[in-house]
Amino acid sequence: MAAAVWDPPREPNVYGSITVRAAALLRWLDARNATPGAQKLTVTHAVARALGLVLRRHPDCNAFVRWGRLQLRDDVDIFLHVLVKDEPHVGRLGDADLSGHCIRQVDQKRVEDIARELSSSAAAIRAGKDREFELSKRQIRALPLPLLRLSMRLLAFMQYELNIDTTWLGSPRDPFGSAEVSSVGMFGVRVAYGPFFPLARTPIAVVVGAVEDEVIAVDGKAVVEPTLVLNGTFDHRIIDGYHAAVLTREVRVLLEHPELLDREVSELDEIDQRAAIRVGRRAVSVGSETSGK
Repeated sequence: MAAAVWDPPREPNVYGSITVRAAALLRWLDARNATPGAQKLTVTHAVARALGLVLRRHPDCNAFVRWGRLQLRDDVDIFLHVLVKDEPHVGRLGDADLSGHCIRQVDQKRVEDIARELSSSAAAIRAGKDREFELSKRQIRALPLPLLRLSMRLLAFMQYELNIDTTWLGSPRDPFGSAEVSSVGMFGVRVAYGPFFPLARTPIAVVVGAVEDEVIAVDGKAVVEPTLVLNGTFDHRIIDGYHAAVLTREVRVLLEHPELLDREVSELDEIDQRAAIRVGRRAVSVGSETSGK
């Protein structure tokens, strides 16, 4: 029966999760947030910064597929999701809406810059003052579903296949950027995997889970520490198992040593010694290598 009812698989998605020891990151965030007048920083902001730095170090992973071939992006842009709520009915699921903001050249911005830009964009979206979001809502309401689907697919084809600038049509260039980051940690969820938006060309979608205390082994002893689970969806056409292992190991190093988040990409040689894949009893350094497709 199973062979008769299911079609052959066509999606190239690969899924995986890593656990990050979060004590140092939480202390780092608390210290930054304790500064009078400081922009509030969260784990999600730190994850976006770490992912941006790692993608800049490994440009082979910052790509999309155009006419069956890989096209490398020049910039590292990360789309962060924002939950939009209708305040009078905040408790009703039907009143919730999801939008987001693409942080451009995220590898060149500090965690504070990322947090400030996202906070400003989220406030504008929730207040109905974000031009792109309001234009999208009007288009969705005005067009019948078949025509809306056709117009969105046409925009994506013009952008990604024909390389046409569609900003004059109200559609920003490469609107979802190099990767997507969203969070379910505020809901107490640890493991969840994000789908790829069909018309975006992001090869990575990261979902930030909740930080919880967990018993882990440290130097052969059971220790209770806060841990963070990061969940990733990868487009296997661009990122294979080796790429995913390199990216996730280096993101973990940056988050477990958050002082590295303040450095420039050119100053991250230290990550090469800390990020290693262990194969049997041998440690293979992968910090500065990438593989072509």
